[in-house]
Amino acid sequence: MTYYSTDPKHLFLEPRNPVNKEFEDALEEVFLQDGIFVDMGCGCKKIHSAFIGVDPYIECPEVNVQAYMWDTPFEDSSIDLITCFSALEHVSKFHVNPTLKEFARILKPGAIMGIIVPNLIQALIEWGTKQTTGYELDMIFGTQEHEGEYHRTGFSVPIIVAYFANIPELELVNIWDINGYSQWNYGIVARKR
Repeated sequence: MTYYSTDPKHLFLEPRNPVNKEFEDALEEVFLQDGIFVDMGCGCKKIHSAFIGVDPYIECPEVNVQAYMWDTPFEDSSIDLITCFSALEHVSKFHVNPTLKEFARILKPGAIMGIIVPNLIQALIEWGTKQTTGYELDMIFGTQEHEGEYHRTGFSVPIIVAYFANIPELELVNIWDINGYSQWNYGIVARKR
């Protein structure tokens, strides 16, 4: 499923994958209100034109701010919604906590963020059943086409919970199994306390 919409009233394409509905609804509810929205690790395709695209590696019109996710130029408590879709796995495991702390710093109190990361367990199962150097391996290690396309860490539910336990400013709202980008992922919604 491709997540990107050009409709000013919708953040996600219709019709929606029913598996992803609760995750997408949680984000779209915020998107329908006025605010400042940031797409972290957007690459050359922001989730929506209303978002500020942030990426450290790509130079293209979709990238409005060239910065690492753990070191952005945004003011404290200035952002209403952060999306980080298939990007957090591209930072090292040592940068996950600083990245989440940065998200907490720039979110307004009560604001939310939506993160999509690959389900590492499912990716390993897929590769184990079809041991190739193709897409099954890319799900684990990234496409490796350029510096920003290497997967440097992996996620399972206990790992996600442990990371968020280290960031008291963030409340982990829910983790869903979602399908997108031709694989199983975790859809994470967290709120700044």
